[in-house]
Amino acid sequence: DGYVTLNGAWCIDAQGEVIFSNPIPHEDLEAVNRRLDAGPLFPCAFMTPEQVYINLVNPKVADVARMVGLDLPPVRDLHEVAREEVLQVNIYVGPEEETALMRTVFTHCGSSRWNPAFADVNIRGNNKSTGIDKILARYDIPLSETMSFGDGGNDIPMLCHTGIGIAMGNASDQVKQAADYVTDAVDYDGIANALRHFGLI
Repeated sequence: DGYVTLNGAWCIDAQGEVIFSNPIPHEDLEAVNRRLDAGPLFPCAFMTPEQVYINLVNPKVADVARMVGLDLPPVRDLHEVAREEVLQVNIYVGPEEETALMRTVFTHCGSSRWNPAFADVNIRGNNKSTGIDKILARYDIPLSETMSFGDGGNDIPMLCHTGIGIAMGNASDQVKQAADYVTDAVDYDGIANALRHFGLI
């Protein structure tokens, strides 16, 4: 019926109609471009409704693309992309540099991490639970009747928000502690087994 994507910043229905859009402020996009121009350079991806663009591809970016089974994003001048609607930024840096960037560059945003190679950046206060609420309002579904599944750090707000939050068996301890129930790993029928546990199949 609908899709919560980009950590809740872009929600659409099955026909592609936009239910909710929460782009990153241009001020922050300009700030990260100034930081990239000044160096040192790091891979940075801008996600628009149509496409993901990146400023450079290195082995870390290639490894992540291969892991999730996606093509490499096209390389493009991020100054140009910043003129468009950018809903999420991925910064391919470690936790220390992430903290510094959030303090000095992305001053209107927050970050979350589900992979050690990079962090997701969205407008502050926006997360998957934001998107869930927009979908629920659209279809008049009470929050008490919701269930979520997650295995990454960016899933924690969602797991805490829905009626039942289920962590996958391959999730980190932090994610599991945020959940109401822990199921098997993704590759071992974790979702199906949890649905059986709760009598839904």
